[in-house]
Amino acid sequence: MQEDVRAFVASCVKCQKNRPFKDQPVVLCPVPPPSNALSQWDMDLIKLPETEDGYNYLIVAIDHLTKWPEVQPLKSKTAADVLVSSKMIKNGLRKTLEGRHKEWPKFVNRVLYGIRLHRPRSTRQLPYKLLYGFDARFSLDNKLDQLNQVPDDDAETTEEADDERLRVFLQGVDKHNEEIDNCRSEARENIIIEQSKQKTTYDAAHAACPFKVGSKVLLHSS
Repeated sequence: MQEDVRAFVASCVKCQKNRPFKDQPVVLCPVPPPSNALSQWDMDLIKLPETEDGYNYLIVAIDHLTKWPEVQPLKSKTAADVLVSSKMIKNGLRKTLEGRHKEWPKFVNRVLYGIRLHRPRSTRQLPYKLLYGFDARFSLDNKLDQLNQVPDDDAETTEEADDERLRVFLQGVDKHNEEIDNCRSEARENIIIEQSKQKTTYDAAHAACPFKVGSKVLLHSS
């Protein structure tokens, strides 16, 4: 029965004339993530309610690897003003403003801070850590502080001791940079995995074009 119905519809002229044909991409083509931080940016321009100071747009830039965001309020959208993108910025502002829509420039930094410390599904790592190599802190206690301590008064202060402290410090720097590279490599692999999942879902929902070279088709008069 189903095959007979399909065959009838396929041969029905009225059905073919009134059947909507969606000209959609067959497959999704993800953009390969870069290997280096701050080397490739996604950009967008968001229109927001005009403020008393005349700001009407928000330019947004997202680093493709670390997901680090940067934004700048704008009063116009001329080519000279436009530089940078993200729905997360707009959604974050919407949640934060709570009715104060014309005061959005005051809350941009707060939303940015939250996004920089948010672990996205694509990288599974914090943008702040991917960019700087350590977690955000309110105190000066990063990993290199202990290796760069000023010696105590009773500590050995010979030239050999100073050279040893410098050697240990530089070893710490090298190890720290190695950890950053490893984190970024892992983030890049996670992005590729997430892109593959998105591509599979997208491609499954978009049927391939039924026409082939040489197929007979019904043309609508323009």
